[in-house]
Order: sequence, then C-alpha cells, then structure tokens
Amino acid sequence: MSKFDRIGVAVVLLVFVGASLGANAFAEKRPAEGLSLRQATPASSASSVASGAPSIQRAQQAIIRLEHRWLNNEYNPAALDEILADDFVHVVPEGMISKQEHIAFVRTHAQPHLAEHKFDKLEVRVYGNVAIANGIVVAVPAGGSAPQKTLFTDVFAFRKGRWQAVNAQETPELSEK
Repeated sequence: MSKFDRIGVAVVLLVFVGASLGANAFAEKRPAEGLSLRQATPASSASSVASGAPSIQRAQQAIIRLEHRWLNNEYNPAALDEILADDFVHVVPEGMISKQEHIAFVRTHAQPHLAEHKFDKLEVRVYGNVAIANGIVVAVPAGGSAPQKTLFTDVFAFRKGRWQAVNAQETPELSEK
C-alpha cells in the first residue's frame, strides 16, 4: 500500500469536518444552536484595524460561513481549491498532506453517502489575521448506521482580502463504553 493510499484512508476523516457551498453560502447567517463566537482579546483593537485585519465579529461570521461551505463541499475540488490556501497542511494519522495531495485524493475517491452531516458544535476565535475554529461534526451514514462524531481544529489566515484554511486536524470521538 502506497503512502498516498494509507493517507487516503485518514483523509476520509475530513468527511466529518469542513464548510459549504450552496445557494445560501454567502447569505448573512447567525450562529445556529451549538455554534458560538468567542472573542479573542487582541493586544489592541486599533492595531487590528491598522494591520488590515477584519473586525472580530465580521471575521467570526466569515469563518462560520466558510466552515459550512467546506463541510458541504468536501468532495468538490473546485470549491476546495478556493477554501484551502496554497500552503494548507492537513494533519492525518499517517502524516501531513498538502493541499495538492488532499485535492488529488478527493478526485480519486467516491464521496461517502451520508443521511446527515452537520456541526454539533462550532466555536471561532480570532487573533487579528488568524482564526481558529474548533468543533464537532456529526455524520450519520446512509443506511441507518450509528452516528459518528469528529472533533476538529481548523486554522485560517486572512490574506489578500479573504480567509483561507491553512491547517486542519480531526480526531474521531471515542464511543462510550
């Protein structure tokens, strides 16, 4: 089994995290139940404005929209090309993969069939031109299998007037015994 094939198995975990592209992807949305905004304490709000960083609340809302876009487009190479920064690194059990390796995997593997795929929890913290999203994604496979929960951390950078993911890592939630 090649390194890419071993990593591919781990990349499937991404099915449980990310964001969405749909008709309402760019509409203003308030956080849904289980979603929250956490405000990081910047060194100075004046320095954030001077550095070109977006306001904390606008940045948090933008990251929530981007996370939903990613979740709904995990197997859409064109959407992923926009969402993921060129220097994106995805940490998986087999190692670290690049944006190009991630998109190559998506192009060669079928999308899992899910009855439901949603955020159970999503929190966003903003530090100037960097944002960190932590949360839980629930995926219910088609066919009535037990729901699977995945905890995640995504890191975003605000560059050239837009947010992009620069890092992602997921951890499957252990089932209770």
